Formats: sequence, structure tokens, C-alpha cells
Amino acid sequence: MIIGLVVCFIITAGSVGTALYFYHQNDHLNREAYNFWLFRALYPDVAKAIDTKLEEDPKGFIEKAEKAMVKQQAIIAAEAVAAQAEKDHKEAKRKLEKVKANK
Repeated sequence: MIIGLVVCFIITAGSVGTALYFYHQNDHLNREAYNFWLFRALYPDVAKAIDTKLEEDPKGFIEKAEKAMVKQQAIIAAEAVAAQAEKDHKEAKRKLEKVKANK
């Protein structure tokens, strides 16, 4: 009897976990779909050009787009590091001026 209850609990917990995971994935996909349709509505010429390129060479275009996304992510990461370094530099300069003023 106890084994049956444990098995039922494990199955129920697994089902609830799976349902929550699918719910989260569905929200993510809905946001992406909304962004996709928003982009198509605001930039129809660009969307048409992308469709044309995808029809001509889908594999090559996707590879090119993935490389561009990786490059863009690297640029964003580098900008974040530079901004943090600038913030740290300003903080260090402020502390140095404070120490000099206390002498």
C-alpha cells in the first residue's frame, strides 16, 4: 500500500513538473511569436527580403544569421564589460580623490 502511494506521488509530481515546464515553454513561444508578428507588421520590406533569402538558400542564410547573432551577443557582452570597467574606474578615481583630500 505504501509503495503504491509513493508511486502515485512520484507520478503526480512528475506530471505537475512536466505541465509547469510546458506552460513555461508555451509562454516563451507565445512571446517569440508576438515579436515575430510585430516585426512583420512594422517592417514588411525587411520581412519580405528575409523570406526571399530563405527561399533562395535557407541553410546558408540561417548560418549567416546565426553568425551575426553570435557577433551581436559578443558585442553586447564586450560593451557590458567596458561599462563595468568604466564604472570601476570612476569609483577608484573617486576613492583616490577622497584619500588625497583626507591627507
